Amino acid sequence: MISAFVVYSKQFSRPINELAQLYGQIQTALAGAERIFAVLDEESENKDGDRNDPVREGVIEFKNVNFSYVPGKQVISDFSLKVEAGKKIALVGSTGSGKTTIVNLLMRFYDVDSGSILIDGTDIRDVSTDALPI
Repeated sequence: MISAFVVYSKQFSRPINELAQLYGQIQTALAGAERIFAVLDEESENKDGDRNDPVREGVIEFKNVNFSYVPGKQVISDFSLKVEAGKKIALVGSTGSGKTTIVNLLMRFYDVDSGSILIDGTDIRDVSTDALPI
């Protein structure tokens, strides 16, 4: 009798437990969908410049570039570099020294705080991102 009671009670509670698990999965899916739609609803950044003509030679120059992700915490300070067209260079340094940040600035993922990045003598902030050869 006790054994039958235990078996019947498990059979009765199993569908309720499965419904509770299904409800939890639905709630997780809805939370994920909210986050996805929040990202999709974000307005795109305006990275258009006055110039749409493509880069001709490809001389890249960083002039006195200063950059910080967080105001007051300087990541790059007074960085200058000139790379002639067709040349290859290597950025070497320890982890956290700013190698990736330099590339991200060149690709206009971020804008510099001060100074300028020039391609063929034109500031990259004045060139549309579609015209950049990167």
